[in-house]
Amino acid sequence: TKMSPFFVELATGLQFQDLNFGAISTKGGSYAAYVGKWLSDGFGVRGGVNASFNRVRSAVVDGYSQYNDAGYLDGRFDLLANPLGFLGVNSPKSWGGFHLFGGIVYGHAQPYDGRTDYGYSGYNTGLQGWLRLQDNMQLFLEPRVPFISSEQENVHTQVKEEVHETLYNLNLGVRLNYSTWDERKARYLRNTLFQPEFFVQAAGGLAYTAMRQCTYGGNGDLDFSGRLSAGYRLNPYHALRAN
Repeated sequence: TKMSPFFVELATGLQFQDLNFGAISTKGGSYAAYVGKWLSDGFGVRGGVNASFNRVRSAVVDGYSQYNDAGYLDGRFDLLANPLGFLGVNSPKSWGGFHLFGGIVYGHAQPYDGRTDYGYSGYNTGLQGWLRLQDNMQLFLEPRVPFISSEQENVHTQVKEEVHETLYNLNLGVRLNYSTWDERKARYLRNTLFQPEFFVQAAGGLAYTAMRQCTYGGNGDLDFSGRLSAGYRLNPYHALRAN
């Protein structure tokens, strides 16, 4: 069975920037949503929006660490290449695979370090590795590097200068493929046999507080978060859950 050509992707993760106080110290968040279509087993396209932020200024004021963030909002259009697709690995039954991609970026940035807002454009490239969760649903990990350029006003000379920035994204996301008519009929038959059941869930991740400017005496490292849940499935579409 071939993979449905249309798909939706939702992802979230981390963003870093290549600045003079160290890329790791610039850590922030990244959130993305895409829609796309596979044109063949080997090639596809997708377009979407990405919202992100990261630290752009670090200083020590009266013995306290002070950080300023910048926010980015952009549209992206990518060309996807699936090398394994030429071997037939592009099916809902495949255990996993990887895609290469590259595309264009166009957006708007809002820094909180004394600079004015500015628009930017550029290109990005990356790799997406994925694992099958179930038919028409995959979990993916996506490292991406956007290279963006803009004209920004120098805060000291008030003269516009061309500025080049390199961002680094590491996102974890889910891809949902549009179901074919045969798949929808099979799902309907499975739903008629549904039995209510209990379930448990466990989750873990990283925590980061987004602030335009923060001053504190800590080191600003990422914190960890965790969750344990239990619930009851009422029907194929609804459930109750307690965390």
